[in-house]
Amino acid sequence: MNNSTATFTIIDVFKHLKFEAVKPYTWSAGLQLVKHYQAETGGLPPKELRTKTSGVGVHCFAIYPIEFWDEAEKIVKGLKAEKARQMEMF
Repeated sequence: MNNSTATFTIIDVFKHLKFEAVKPYTWSAGLQLVKHYQAETGGLPPKELRTKTSGVGVHCFAIYPIEFWDEAEKIVKGLKAEKARQMEMF
């Protein structure tokens, strides 16, 4: 979480929770958080160019105010739980 500006990206949440930030999960979590943000604010979250997770190039990331952190954590944890259940089947 970026305390200096009180904003974060969905990738920050994955890193904070020590979950692997793989595209299918980050994109799914990001889409869910965008929908939540839209429902709460009536608009899209601001975006900012940041270095890609791979470290190569830049990407436009949605930036959220800290007030959305708890919802973001809930979304990411939900994806992680789903992934864990699916792995048990194999």
